[in-house]
Amino acid sequence: MAKAWGDRLNEAIGTSRLLLGDEAGDFIERTMEEAQPEYRETISKQLSLGWTTKKKGTTQYAERKTRRAVVLLEAVAQLIPSMPLAAIKPLLVLASSAAKAVNGAELTRLLNQKWEACQAAQAVLDRWDAEAKATMRRQAAERRAQMRRDVADHERAFLDNPRAFMCAQSVVPSPSIPGSMDFTVLDVADRDRVKSMEFAKSQTKRGAIDLVYPPADQAGPIDVYFLPWSSRHITRLAIPAYQRGTPDVFFTSALSGCSVYVTGTAQAPVVWHAGVDGTVGVDPRPAGRLGDHWTKYNAVGFWQRNLVSIMNGERPDGTPKIRLQEVLATLAEVNKTHYVDDVSVPGAEPSEDQRGTTTHSRAFRELHPGGRGQVEIDTISCWGCVFGVRAPDTRDWSFYLQENVCVSYREGGSDDPALHARSLPLAVRKFFPLNPAGHTFPHQAWNVPIDARTAFA
Repeated sequence: MAKAWGDRLNEAIGTSRLLLGDEAGDFIERTMEEAQPEYRETISKQLSLGWTTKKKGTTQYAERKTRRAVVLLEAVAQLIPSMPLAAIKPLLVLASSAAKAVNGAELTRLLNQKWEACQAAQAVLDRWDAEAKATMRRQAAERRAQMRRDVADHERAFLDNPRAFMCAQSVVPSPSIPGSMDFTVLDVADRDRVKSMEFAKSQTKRGAIDLVYPPADQAGPIDVYFLPWSSRHITRLAIPAYQRGTPDVFFTSALSGCSVYVTGTAQAPVVWHAGVDGTVGVDPRPAGRLGDHWTKYNAVGFWQRNLVSIMNGERPDGTPKIRLQEVLATLAEVNKTHYVDDVSVPGAEPSEDQRGTTTHSRAFRELHPGGRGQVEIDTISCWGCVFGVRAPDTRDWSFYLQENVCVSYREGGSDDPALHARSLPLAVRKFFPLNPAGHTFPHQAWNVPIDARTAFA
């Protein structure tokens, strides 16, 4: 009794698996499953070859099963033009394996025909692949050229007046470095202190500008002293005294909860960046100058104590250890309570509406109460950026905190279903050198002139 076409096809797949191995059998089986039912039935009829039934165990029976496997393999090859490039590679391997697995002049001729078809199809696909890659490279170069044109004006404006630029444009310094032992200091080597960088349209914060490394074979237009961050570490960069040709601008990686400290002198400062991707764990002790009565803010005090521990560890033997309060009295510091969660009274626990907000972000929200036809703010997310500028006359460095927000909003009020987003700076505040009258943060500030008419222009 003749077998049903589906059984015949399954038998041929099984024979292919025995001849060529499980990987080949799986590939052929998947290919047949993806083919149209009509095509599978046609292939099954071809597998019959019009032969009469042979007894199992005979040479003729084995040869017929082998021929069926070869015909099936040839049928699979006919699907090549509709296959992606990745699918043809295993097929070429199958053809080579099949040529070694079967005997007979007729089988060899069939395999050679299939092999030539595979090679022809491969040549076509290789040409298509090369053309596609060339097109992708050309399009990528065109996109990069357009991006460079888009940010060139920003770079010129920044180099002309860094502080004024930072009052008008949010900047996201993005690079980081890996660390080894947790909660240790990672010094930036002398050869790595100066980086040639460039601006790019931000990939994470709409409306902001990323400060990034250019491609390896290109130089960026902005030379800066750059301090990357590393999770669960304190990174440190010592800026040497002025020399001709050295940068007059400093950046460190963007802040979402990290602490930044500046020590040393105005002409040769040392900058520290401490942070962790997550939490540093529970620490019941108070957070230094600001006080700490709630677990969320333990990171502030943790990094302050870690900084003092590193300083003491580097002091010469026999030198008295410095105390935390002594360091905090003269420490130029930016921490999360300055740009993510500030409070009205230092040391007090923030109220519910103060968590995740700052004085400036709350004031900004009040400028946009919403209403029909008016801009209505949906969410505000706070973050910070620390940068430094060296004065051209005195060669003294000043360091600033740029307080930023990412805002999602509706232009037409609550009736507007479209949600928009943008980033903008709310304030630029100087925190180094320290105020001669005492450590009061901030002792000098340039609040960005944002009002209800211009905020979303």
